[in-house]
Amino acid sequence: MNLKLNFQLSTPINLDIADQIISLIDIKPHFMTKDFKLSISALLEVDEIWKYDSIDFSLSNENLKKGNCSLDFNADTALFTIDAIFTLNPKSKYTSLVNNPATKWRFSRINISSELSSSKRAIFIGDDLCEVVTGGSIEDFSYEQRWISANGEEGGRTNHIRYQMLNTEVIDVNGIGDVSDDSDDGVFFEN
Repeated sequence: MNLKLNFQLSTPINLDIADQIISLIDIKPHFMTKDFKLSISALLEVDEIWKYDSIDFSLSNENLKKGNCSLDFNADTALFTIDAIFTLNPKSKYTSLVNNPATKWRFSRINISSELSSSKRAIFIGDDLCEVVTGGSIEDFSYEQRWISANGEEGGRTNHIRYQMLNTEVIDVNGIGDVSDDSDDGVFFEN
């Protein structure tokens, strides 16, 4: 399946992640490789208080079919520009969701491998540090989470969710390819 994306994403150039400063300028040459890539999620609507489960896909040169992906800098801001078609190979149980033009998609994170991290740990920069500037919208919602602890005390909190939705277009549903592989395409996450 081919998915057309056209969006811009901004984030600070220097990110303080787990007591480590990551400079996107330093790792720019690795952008769109397995070591430095973006991830998006297909959202599966569920009848639960958290509203969606998600299936994650990486965007890199490995699945770039055609188009342009760039990383530019302006003052203290990094700007990712994606205007491209990516080939996604979901596992067979997710093909109908991924091939559906009505499926909602969101930006999920920036992935930086342990090879580029001074701490030698993989780093995931979530959508809380990034902003979709063009090619998307924001979906906000909240839900109440309640529990009873082992000692019988009740607890709870309100979870505020902010999804950065992406405008997408399904280009081709016939080029799915081998859906039996165990690659990281279509990794399922329950919230």
